[in-house]
Amino acid sequence: EIMENAKGYVYVMINPSCEGLVKIGKTTKDPEERAKELSSATGVATPFIVAYKRMFNDCHVAEKTIHKILTNKGVRVSNSREFFRLPISDAIDTILNIADDSEPTIADDIDEEPMYYTLATNYYLGANGFNKDYNKALEFYQKSI
Repeated sequence: EIMENAKGYVYVMINPSCEGLVKIGKTTKDPEERAKELSSATGVATPFIVAYKRMFNDCHVAEKTIHKILTNKGVRVSNSREFFRLPISDAIDTILNIADDSEPTIADDIDEEPMYYTLATNYYLGANGFNKDYNKALEFYQKSI
């Protein structure tokens, strides 16, 4: 049975304070707004960054499916939380794998811009000779979206 206003986003958020963790959740609003809500919590040292978002006709089902796949892979930090210990690229791949081809994708132009995503990840992780730079990472993640 479909819940009201099921159309919405499944998002991947990262937070520099939670290194190695990604938050995968859903919202029927704008994921950027959700990130702001989460970031305003007093227990959070640094703001959440939307690394990826994708529209689904039923974001509740999509999120549940993704959480189940990742829980089965053993990367879920706690069953009551939306945090997973895996690379951002794996989180995005999981979302893409369950995405229905007929769904409109926000990242329609991601194929032309994989370099933004790669650059963002390099800055975020300080990988491949890059210095860690969360601001630059954020900039490139947003370009890649």
